[in-house]
Amino acid sequence: MAYLELGLGSVSFNSTSYPGTCKPSDLATLAIFKNLQAQLNRIVYAYNKITGNNAALISVDGDIGPGTMQQVEEVQALLTADTSMDVYPTAGMIKAQSTSSCSDVANNAETLVAAAQAVADTIGAPASISQPSSGSSTLVSSMGKSTTVHTPTPANNGIATSLTDLVSGLDTTTLLLLAAGAGAVIYYSGKKGRRSKSKRRSRRRTSISIYR
Repeated sequence: MAYLELGLGSVSFNSTSYPGTCKPSDLATLAIFKNLQAQLNRIVYAYNKITGNNAALISVDGDIGPGTMQQVEEVQALLTADTSMDVYPTAGMIKAQSTSSCSDVANNAETLVAAAQAVADTIGAPASISQPSSGSSTLVSSMGKSTTVHTPTPANNGIATSLTDLVSGLDTTTLLLLAAGAGAVIYYSGKKGRRSKSKRRSRRRTSISIYR
């Protein structure tokens, strides 16, 4: 299991429920993974225009799987062939990325997003292109519980680039399920804290009784 608690400079994903594919565990990570796919597509799209090739764009679904890893390798090959990009550190970061497993790419997704966007801008990729999208994505928790979320088709690069973009486009059922899950966590966390305080008070009263 490759599961990291979400925090500054980290992502949260499940890499075991779907062998060979890293599924985001929360909306913030979903936004990062989709942004990575969209920026890779921008690079491929721009090079298609430059070289006359017709390399395929991948679906922007938030899954870091074989398709996304192949797209990373496609971009690596394009940047290696374009020696004019050798002077750009961001191109070097992408070329150095390991694609041995989905976890390699997923763990470095935030860095890759920034590098890929910079490269796409450098080679003149349009800010917005038509992005293939499934229209829905699957969040998978550390325990393997799956939740399907229906994401919008934002105008910015064809994907949701922030948590706000994702939440604003979710259907009512999905929002209620996510809210219920968050509420349950808060409730049980608070309940556990109250039980702990109650036990401490009980031990204090017992100690006083003994000394009397």
